[in-house]
Parts: sequence; C-alpha cells; structure tokens
Amino acid sequence: MNAIDNGWRFLSEIDTDDYLQDASNMVVCDWGTIFEIEPAIAPIFNMPIGTDLTLMYENQRKYFVFTETGEKCVL
Repeated sequence: MNAIDNGWRFLSEIDTDDYLQDASNMVVCDWGTIFEIEPAIAPIFNMPIGTDLTLMYENQRKYFVFTETGEKCVL
C-alpha cells in the first residue's frame, strides 16, 4: 500500500480486531525504530517473506515461535 512498505507487520498482544481494522492506528516505521522498541527482533531480519512469528517471553527469556505451529524458531 506504500512504496516504502517492506511487508513487515508488528502487532501486540493487546491489539484487538477493532483496533486493527482502523487504519489510523497504523504507522509506517523504519526497521531501526522497531529495533529500538524491541531489540529481540534483530535475528529475524533476513527471514523469508511470509514468515509468521510470535515473540514469546518465558522465565526472563525472549524467543520466537512459528505462529501457526508453536514450534520454536532456531535463529
């Protein structure tokens, strides 16, 4: 939808369907901005197009799982 859109989508566990349906709640950011918010994303930069991951927090650790399967993503 935007020439600078690289396809990444970052959502929060608090985002509701109603919230996401309102385009005014969306913003285009560069990768550096997202990295400043959550440095744990660094290893996923080169993941294949279409990869759907969920960032998990467990025992003070952060890791990614594949959203559809729940399988841990080894980066």
